[in-house]
Amino acid sequence: MLPSKTLAAQSEKSAPGHKSSKERLTIMTCSNATGSHKIKLTVIEKAKKPRSFKGTEMKYLPCDYYHHPKAWMNQVIFSEWFFNVFVPSVQKFQNEKGIPKRAVLLLDNAPSHPSESTLKTPDGKIIVYYLPPNVTSIIQPMDQGVISCLKRRYKMIFLRYLLQEDCFDSMKELLKTWTIKDAIFAVCNAWENVPAITLRLSWPKILDQDYDDEESIEDTVDKDIKACLDLATSIPDFTNVDEDDIVDWLQKDLNEEGFERLSDSDMAVRYGSVTTPSTTEQPDSSSESDNEEHFEKIQTSQAMEAVDVLLNFCKQENFDFHVIGLRKIRSECTDSVQTIRYYGKRIYKINKLTGNENWGTWKFQIRVIMTAADIFDVVTGKSKKPVLTKSSTETEDDTRKRYSVNNSEWKKADNKG
Repeated sequence: MLPSKTLAAQSEKSAPGHKSSKERLTIMTCSNATGSHKIKLTVIEKAKKPRSFKGTEMKYLPCDYYHHPKAWMNQVIFSEWFFNVFVPSVQKFQNEKGIPKRAVLLLDNAPSHPSESTLKTPDGKIIVYYLPPNVTSIIQPMDQGVISCLKRRYKMIFLRYLLQEDCFDSMKELLKTWTIKDAIFAVCNAWENVPAITLRLSWPKILDQDYDDEESIEDTVDKDIKACLDLATSIPDFTNVDEDDIVDWLQKDLNEEGFERLSDSDMAVRYGSVTTPSTTEQPDSSSESDNEEHFEKIQTSQAMEAVDVLLNFCKQENFDFHVIGLRKIRSECTDSVQTIRYYGKRIYKINKLTGNENWGTWKFQIRVIMTAADIFDVVTGKSKKPVLTKSSTETEDDTRKRYSVNNSEWKKADNKG
């Protein structure tokens, strides 16, 4: 919880003697684009009921709690969350607000997420859409300042805890009193305190929204840093802490094991086989690892290859009555998707535009893909071709250099588009 050098109490030479806790929780955040509807946090821990939960009924936890031997998300847990938490919560919100009964859940391509064909309501009004691979840090809303804000608010709550608990002789002794239950209640409180404007400002890269007249993400960060500094300097042994120490502390976990950013391929290697079901209603986590079930998402290309093999086999064995059906399956696989390419490389597949019935979804998918490829502004004309204009503060040489760089970047995006 405390870094090795910053925020170490003056009464202790430094914090290196205290080993960082190896306990980890998986937290999943979800909200709508206006910030008016936050889904209750999902928390995954190793134990079915941690020791610190003694005396606490699971139904009274401020989150949806699941357990897994490694505290990881998997396809079974995600499916249960989608149908038992996300869908009912969205439907309730829609009923209360009197808004249309339609919703799309945006997801990254993590292997712990099931196929989008299985994640939809029977009426097809609530569905999921997968973002292009490896663009989480670029356009996924929760990665545009929301999760970092949640972490800051969590650490502010921890500082308040240090301020209130003044009966311990050392920081090490105090840290031992911070339990999994404390962490869960604190992070849920922090989620409640993430402001709606932070959620709204996380969507401009996907939705065409303008919030120029509102508080910026940077303003929120500055306020959080100041609040943390005020709290820290109120703690007796932390009076010499400055703003740089706070910034370092807030960003410290970015380089720690378990917090590093992973690409989709990295996640597939690390978590690809983790699909064991694990919830608060299931047996102890210790018995789950013996009966793991594996669900692999089958890509369209894999299905087409399998159909081709079966077609050749049927022809070889003269099973003519199967050939027509297999050809129909192959045709549907081919016709159902539109392949997006640039420079001859396939980057993503989406459902083909068939008319008014899927125009909205198709338009949104195209926008996401173009934004991920950094060509949206050029394609839509928002980014104009640079013009050679000299400002009063630069030389003619500097003007030509600036124009050359800007024009080169614009042409590159234009060619890609």
